[in-house]
Amino acid sequence: MKQRNRQAGFTLMELIIVIVIIAIGAALTTPMLASYNRSANLRADAQKLLSLLQEAKMLAIKQQQNVRIFFDTTATPQKVDLFSGQGPNGTWDNGGDDILATSYNLAQGNSFGHGNATAAIGASFDADNVTFAGNSVTFNTRGLTGNSGYAYVQNTDGTTYAIGALTTGFLMLRRWTGSTWE
Repeated sequence: MKQRNRQAGFTLMELIIVIVIIAIGAALTTPMLASYNRSANLRADAQKLLSLLQEAKMLAIKQQQNVRIFFDTTATPQKVDLFSGQGPNGTWDNGGDDILATSYNLAQGNSFGHGNATAAIGASFDADNVTFAGNSVTFNTRGLTGNSGYAYVQNTDGTTYAIGALTTGFLMLRRWTGSTWE
């Protein structure tokens, strides 16, 4: 009796089942990946804002002149400017003739805001979610600031970070956990 020569392989039904399983897996993970991406972008923005505050503080000490950070909540996209000195008019005007060292735009989908945070650090959230007077903080030649405050940043999921500076020059980055700042 002759044996049939069968080739090893997959049937059409087996291939369809595997494709359906892969499609279901992709459909389930896509929203999680998108949420992770939004969270990572916000974390990167918060860390960059803290880095700009640190840069401003060190630049003020190094250059022995005042250096300013301005949180521009009205720009599109919202941004943060670091000014390494006053311009020829001798006053801070947050852009006019101040000497711009660097500018940073918040990532798409991120903005100044307090998202799901229900309690401010300190007294309360300001209308534009930047509690520094005049939306700016100036570091003097010793790395100290004239005013304490926070800039709150949020993403479309409501996740929130607070980036702050105290008059002592101490800088901080905090994240809202759902019930408290950590």
